[in-house]
Amino acid sequence: MERLSARLLSWASLIDEKTLAQAHTTARMPFIHPHLALMPDAHLGKGATVGSVIPTLGAIIPAAVGVDIGCGMIAVRTQFTGNDLAGHDLAGLREQIERAIPLSAGRYNRKVVATAEPRIAELEQLAEKSGFDPAQYAGNWRLQLGTLGSGNHFIEVSVDELDRVWLFLHSGSRGVGMLTELLGVSLSPGRSDSREWRHDQPAAGRAHTRRHQVGRPTDGPCLGLRRRRVAMGSGSPRRSHRRCVSAIPARGTCAQR
Repeated sequence: MERLSARLLSWASLIDEKTLAQAHTTARMPFIHPHLALMPDAHLGKGATVGSVIPTLGAIIPAAVGVDIGCGMIAVRTQFTGNDLAGHDLAGLREQIERAIPLSAGRYNRKVVATAEPRIAELEQLAEKSGFDPAQYAGNWRLQLGTLGSGNHFIEVSVDELDRVWLFLHSGSRGVGMLTELLGVSLSPGRSDSREWRHDQPAAGRAHTRRHQVGRPTDGPCLGLRRRRVAMGSGSPRRSHRRCVSAIPARGTCAQR
């Protein structure tokens, strides 16, 4: 870890000057608390640095949340070790995952499989109870469940320091995040002194103050699993403490922070 300023810490081993300038600009905002943290994959974003943790006190920055607000990440430890994978066809593993999971924007499942039916029924009940019809916004939402998305989303088979195998997923929001961010930015107060916080993108300086707050502020950076990749795909590969043997790309592009 490197302390770049009183309120900017970095875990990135490879980072360019524009990304650093953007991060320094964000870290100077008065409601950053206690500091901004750059992760190993930090890179220049639209409105805020992608791959950064931006904890705030008494404020929410919609552009810092970005279109990732509806995305999801999960890591599940398996019963296998790195030795169990030795000698196996990892390229074949990647191809099997690609066949099972639709990748990129506009790709969906061809049918609803039995394992997805209980979750769909649960979501339908929640929607009915809320008086909400998801089909009004996405007619094929049932077929979107279990797909990956595009841009920086990925599926990864990783091995940690103890040689344990993990399944790691970063899935997309299928447009929910983009619409949520646009709504949040449109509701921002638009403070007159926000220009000093901006870096390349006007949205970076817009923030909800406490009277607009809709969530609890965080009080520190999140902790990531240091790992090496065995089979992985990403729209924007970055140097990190991982070994990549094969890739499962989230093809296509999507709006990023």
